[in-house]
Amino acid sequence: MQRAGGRSRKMEKIRIEGIKLSDELALVNLANHPRPQHALSRGCGIMASNRINMPFVSAACRGVRSQASWCVEMGAHALAKALLDRDPDLKGYVDVVPSVGLLSVF
Repeated sequence: MQRAGGRSRKMEKIRIEGIKLSDELALVNLANHPRPQHALSRGCGIMASNRINMPFVSAACRGVRSQASWCVEMGAHALAKALLDRDPDLKGYVDVVPSVGLLSVF
């Protein structure tokens, strides 16, 4: 690999023991809510109170911009979307993307 300035750097070898692909999931994106911590707490609370499993959760804030994402099992995605869409605090900030997967490298 070449660095800026023409110097090369050795690539470190990483041993991979395995790769696992999850079952089909749906991705819930919650973006640019004016109260991001409240919105994430509210979204997770809705999932928990309806016993919807979230095998992946990610959240980030940069300045006034925020983004939270989590996955739900594909069989629960319609219920998750309906619950989030009818919540007045989250309406308009949530998008559900069906048919995604998680790739684990170990």
